[in-house]
Amino acid sequence: MTTHILIDGENIDTTLGNIILGGRRPTSQERPRWEKVLSFVEREFGGINPLFFLNVKKDGIDPRFLSALIAMRITPIQVSGEESEKVVDIAILKTLRALAKNPAKQSDNVVLISCDSDFADAISELLNGRRKVAVIAFNEFISNAFRTLDAKGIKIFDLENDIGAFTFKLPRNRIMPLATFDPNQF
Repeated sequence: MTTHILIDGENIDTTLGNIILGGRRPTSQERPRWEKVLSFVEREFGGINPLFFLNVKKDGIDPRFLSALIAMRITPIQVSGEESEKVVDIAILKTLRALAKNPAKQSDNVVLISCDSDFADAISELLNGRRKVAVIAFNEFISNAFRTLDAKGIKIFDLENDIGAFTFKLPRNRIMPLATFDPNQF
């Protein structure tokens, strides 16, 4: 059984930079440690097929970034399109729908790394009882559309708290369950 990991790096980077870090582009040290994410998913779900979707614009993608992805066994999926198109979202939606329709993939697990509600319907189609389906992102920014799928068996994981994908504590303002509230952190 394979676990397909679909990484919406654009969404994670935008959420991290524009919201969590206060409107600035994250440095490479502030981005998720993808090797930690992959290790977590492999431990939780089994063999992995990680796909990192990238919007290739006129200036292209930094070849060092592509090399880093490949070195981590992540397949870069480089897509391009019209300026008005959300090419990464479209490519991820096509992949989710292909996984839902392919009889040979009906038991394969699927992990989406994105907060984006655009994927909720396609994720819902994957919840067939034969596979595990999860969303990984920043818990406070995950679309409520994913949370409504909880009864159907979707798992939701936080990039920082559940996976430990960062080398430092992010400046997040989030709701904390009272049972885990530690006043010493403040």
